[in-house]
Amino acid sequence: MLGIGNYTETDIKETARALTSWRVDLTTLNSYSDERYFDNSEKIFLGKIGNFNYEDIVNIIFSKDAASKFICCK
Repeated sequence: MLGIGNYTETDIKETARALTSWRVDLTTLNSYSDERYFDNSEKIFLGKIGNFNYEDIVNIIFSKDAASKFICCK
C-alpha cells in the first residue's frame, strides 16, 4: 500500500505476526480472530515497537504520509 521503498521485508514479516490470530471458517468462509494463536510478543513495524495486532498495523500505515498520497492518487 505504501509503495516500493516505504517498507521492508521485516515490516511484511512483522505484519504477518500481527495477523497470526486470524482464521477462516472453510464452511462459511467467514474470518474470525482466535486469540489462542496470537503472537503475543513485541514487533517492530515501520519504525514503531509494540505488541501490535491488526488494528495497530492499520493505524500505523495510515499515520504515514505515503499512505494518504497513495490513496489520493488512486
